[in-house]
Amino acid sequence: KGFYHVYIDYSLLPAGVIASYGPFENYSYHVKQEFPLEKPVTIILKEAEMSSFGRYYIEADWKEGLTGTGDDRWKINPNTVKISSDVNDKKALRVIKNWYTEKWGEWNTRNKEQAADK
Repeated sequence: KGFYHVYIDYSLLPAGVIASYGPFENYSYHVKQEFPLEKPVTIILKEAEMSSFGRYYIEADWKEGLTGTGDDRWKINPNTVKISSDVNDKKALRVIKNWYTEKWGEWNTRNKEQAADK
C-alpha cells in the first residue's frame, strides 16, 4: 500500500512534556505522513505459505532536519519522496532462512528460498 513517516511537531507538544518517539503510541504531538505506492502490491497466501512484498528503496529530504529549528523540522518534504521497488526481490526470505530459533524453525521449513549465507 505504501509507507508512512512519523515526526514530532514541537508546536503540538504540551508544556512541561518531554517528547518521546513512539510511532505506534498516538502521541498528540506526532504527525503521520503517508506515501502511497504507485501500484499497491497484493499477496494471496495459501495456508502456512511464506512470501514477500519485495524490496523497496525510499529517498526523501526532511524539511530542515538536525540543524533546523522549526517545529516541524523532521517533516518530510513530499516533493522529494522517491520510492523504487522490485516486487520480485526475495532477499527478505533468504535472510530469514538463517533464523533458527525454536519457534521460527518450523516456519523456515515452509520457506522455499535458499539462505542468503551460512
